[in-house]
Amino acid sequence: MERRTAAAIVISLLAALTASAQGLNGNATLQGVYAVRYLGVQGYPCDCPLSFAGTFTFDGKGNFQVAGQGTMNNSGDHALAPLSSGTYTVWSNGIVNMTNPFAPAGSGTLLYGGVGQGSIVASSTDTQYLDLLVAIPAASGSTNSTLSGTYQVAILEFPGSATNMRNSFSNMTADGKGGLGAVTINGSSSALSDKPTTQTSAGATYTVTANGSGTLNLPAP
Repeated sequence: MERRTAAAIVISLLAALTASAQGLNGNATLQGVYAVRYLGVQGYPCDCPLSFAGTFTFDGKGNFQVAGQGTMNNSGDHALAPLSSGTYTVWSNGIVNMTNPFAPAGSGTLLYGGVGQGSIVASSTDTQYLDLLVAIPAASGSTNSTLSGTYQVAILEFPGSATNMRNSFSNMTADGKGGLGAVTINGSSSALSDKPTTQTSAGATYTVTANGSGTLNLPAP
């Protein structure tokens, strides 16, 4: 694990996607601004990591607008230039598909996933993209006090290239003031031969912005 992990992660505390689609109203199910975190790898013509944080604004009629910023690493970091808009469809069973705005225009690459209690989890299928998108309705007036209690947190990183992949899973207890205390991190890293590793990060902190996005700061063990 890296010496310092400052993860620009939307702290998406998702409820489980419900198996029942009762109450869904087609494309009108998705309306308004959603905070989005996207992470993946473009498998061809390069194993290039992609990262994005921003917003999708859904019009309730099958169209959405994209705003935010991201990076693509191909022999160095480069600004990611997503499409400015796309289309989406919400099915009666809770499945959603939408344009993958991080793929080239005209590629036909779609994100498939599910909608549950307002949250979206989706990924590209049968394409050159290995990715994950998480979106939740954007909040207003959020602060550090919005997080209080114990949460399960999963982190996936591709620092520099896909061959440097790291992932971890941890329990973190937020004190409502920006503190997480000592966090025990369980995970693996390509740099450590993918062996299960446990480390403790003392003095971990978090920040929640007004729109509900945030960052985690896990000091070096």
